[in-house]
Amino acid sequence: MLGNDWLKRATAETSPYTAGNLGAPVLAAIQGRTCQESVGVVGIINESAFGCAGGGIRFDDAVEHVLSLAPSRFRAETVPLVDCAGRVIAAPFEARLDLPGFDRSAMDGYAVSCADLKTGAWLPTIGRTAAGEAPGRLCPNSAHRIMTGAPVPDGADAVIAQENVYQRGSMLQIGAVPPVGSNVRRRREDIRIGQKLIAEGATLDWRHIAVLAAQGVQYVSVLRRPRVTLLSSGRELRGPGECLAPGQIHDSNLPMLAALLHASGAVVRTMAVVEDDVAAMRSSLRHAAIDADLVLTTAGISVGEEDYVRHALRDLGAELAVHKVAMKPGKPLA
Repeated sequence: MLGNDWLKRATAETSPYTAGNLGAPVLAAIQGRTCQESVGVVGIINESAFGCAGGGIRFDDAVEHVLSLAPSRFRAETVPLVDCAGRVIAAPFEARLDLPGFDRSAMDGYAVSCADLKTGAWLPTIGRTAAGEAPGRLCPNSAHRIMTGAPVPDGADAVIAQENVYQRGSMLQIGAVPPVGSNVRRRREDIRIGQKLIAEGATLDWRHIAVLAAQGVQYVSVLRRPRVTLLSSGRELRGPGECLAPGQIHDSNLPMLAALLHASGAVVRTMAVVEDDVAAMRSSLRHAAIDADLVLTTAGISVGEEDYVRHALRDLGAELAVHKVAMKPGKPLA
């Protein structure tokens, strides 16, 4: 389901500009293909809003009504973690692991027991633990060499950074007694097992992926991407790189809307149609609706002699959920 913010960007925010062929997008339900519902007109205003004679449906009302016709939820599918960016998570995710999973050193230095220390005292260095190794054990009245990320040895309750000691051979002189817990990342201080980390319906990005990876997740249950067919009509339109004859323009709607849809997580199929009559448009719409959750068309929905979309939809048994929106340009949006 495409979100409210996406639809606003695709319509309202582009409506003040007239670059290229910014015709009106069409959202319609074709019987047997997508959602259908008999629709009443909502929110009609009669003032000449934005220069629109006769007014039209308020934009926010149109958005709310169209979104109410969309499927409430797509089925879930499982994808590898590396492929889930931009996808919508299908269920809330709770922590499976504590993070950190053990008390670990935040510095390269020496693990000590604060109760054994006195300012200016000398201690022998006994033992060494690096990141990835099993925790060692601190010998009484000694220091234990430790690296960043390594588990704090049993019996130690603080880590003194290596730059804060004076070393002579295997002996250390303590400049000052540190507070208990200094330079130690305690178990569970970031995340606890059972903690809610990601809400259902969240669109996953690099932050979520980092959290999921830290929890050891390999596969993620996400909602299937919406399948959208973009159908751009108009005999005057030509694609990028094509030569323009007199009276022709490059199609700017198709790449613009495709980019918006891709950014919203949709799987997009594009069709450029040079329709000659209602029958040709009807055939194009049938083809566009195959395996599509949404068919989005541009142009051909107004009352001109060569606006064929509206008549083709009627012939296919579709009903317009919205027709005429109070904005300019783009009033004949359906």
